Amino acid sequence: MSKQNTISVSELKNRLLEIVREVEKGKSYAVTKGARVVAKLNPAGKKKSALFGFAKIKMMGDILSPIKSEWSYDVENIRKTK
Repeated sequence: MSKQNTISVSELKNRLLEIVREVEKGKSYAVTKGARVVAKLNPAGKKKSALFGFAKIKMMGDILSPIKSEWSYDVENIRKTK
């Protein structure tokens, strides 16, 4: 993994087209305002996992088709344990 480069907002504004071309080639940037990182520029499509909330989940196989196994539960036993 390559080191992330840092660029200020004002420099990004002046060099936007050049920076976008570098990001397309795989380079990443942390955009700063003052001493604080306010944004990150990364190549699109680099990650193949979905993001749900705070957890990263990688989708494996068919998640839309119904499952083949059957399941059941006993409502009376569930109520007794409460």
